[in-house]
Amino acid sequence: MRRVLKIALFIFVLNVFIIEASAASFNTPTKSDMTYGECLDFQESIKTSSGNGYFGNCVKATCYSGIWKTEYRLSEDIISCTNGNESKYLQIINNGCIPYIGSCTPSTNVKYCSVVTYFDCNKTSTGGGYTPPTVTTKPTTRTTTTRAPIIPTPPTTTPALKSNNNYLTNIEFDPGKINFSKMTEEYTLEIFENTTSIVVKPILEDKKAKYIVSNNTDISFDIPITITVTAENGETRVYTIKLKALTEEETLNSNSKLSSLIISGYNINFTPDIFSYSLKIKDETNLAIEAVLESSASNYEIRGNYDLKNHSKIEIIVTAEDQSQTIYLINIKKSNNISGIIVVILVVGVAGYVGYKLLRKLTSKEKETNYEYE
Repeated sequence: MRRVLKIALFIFVLNVFIIEASAASFNTPTKSDMTYGECLDFQESIKTSSGNGYFGNCVKATCYSGIWKTEYRLSEDIISCTNGNESKYLQIINNGCIPYIGSCTPSTNVKYCSVVTYFDCNKTSTGGGYTPPTVTTKPTTRTTTTRAPIIPTPPTTTPALKSNNNYLTNIEFDPGKINFSKMTEEYTLEIFENTTSIVVKPILEDKKAKYIVSNNTDISFDIPITITVTAENGETRVYTIKLKALTEEETLNSNSKLSSLIISGYNINFTPDIFSYSLKIKDETNLAIEAVLESSASNYEIRGNYDLKNHSKIEIIVTAEDQSQTIYLINIKKSNNISGIIVVILVVGVAGYVGYKLLRKLTSKEKETNYEYE
């Protein structure tokens, strides 16, 4: 009996490991520059739902005012959980829209990029296990006497707990930007001193919560912008955005370098002042690249990191606040299959030669037999 229990426990742990590992190893490549049709096709091609899985999103990126703005072409969360979990666990595992963050050169061009998200209906947004709310009914009791009947007690139900999630996942400004973290509630936003109003777009972590934005029109640099988020259960959280005036004469940052460049599974011995690297890879079609900027005022774009072949080139283009650029180049090398092809050719050649010899021998014997018969 103990042996059976041990085997069952092992199979359960193994299944959990496989499920967790699948989220980390899902390797569908995303792109940062697509046509609108390709972007929508990508979104339709990645959609799995069996308690946990993946879904793809098509994202539109524009730079009309010097700051990248992104918007999902359809809902950013296109999977619904059948177990009632309305605040399921979500994690972006492949993001082709990283190049469209921060400042940019104003343009009317529209870019389309793609994002892959892992979801788990059996977990909450914080990563803990999800337990569906239970509704219990108190049994009805009836007592009778010889004098008069007793009215039955009406059934009672236990109401489902309301969410206390009053976090934001991001705050977008036009103009301006901040490095947002949901646990940090106070920020400073730098804008030009002649700015009179700011478009503020808070993004809720829980769609049942609500928010109110104050002091973002007819702005005063002495009065901060506030975003009050109210959870479903009424608990509130206030994000405060202080304003700092910039003048047109202020010098823009010219730092367009990376402080580190990490490629998952490989070591390129990165140095900020070395701009070209050679990297021999296995059979991947894209690489997990993590770039860290020396200046928070700069931004970067990764090009060529898809459908990798021998002699492919990946560019990491870093653009400083003053629009000066530095390009880091990664030259890809892949092993070829020439040796395998040669082996196949040799095997086919030997087989052909042996077959030819056997055929000649059989033909020769047939001629000899015909001659003796005659």
